[in-house]
Amino acid sequence: MAHYSLDLLKKYLKLEKRIAKLKGKGRQKVDAEMLAGKGKLLARETIFVNELWQVRAIFGLLKTNDWKGAFVDM
Repeated sequence: MAHYSLDLLKKYLKLEKRIAKLKGKGRQKVDAEMLAGKGKLLARETIFVNELWQVRAIFGLLKTNDWKGAFVDM
């Protein structure tokens, strides 16, 4: 079973709410960083918060343990 940090889950929930508010308002971007276990930056990506599949894909990486952490700058 994957372990999630409480802060990360709170950020995810905030992002979900933000996406719901943005529907129909065009594409809005946020920067996302995915980090390896010791804080080494593996990827930096700009995602469109309106496109929920992109957000879920990043957080889905945590569920499969492909990444040790993900951070979305809101």
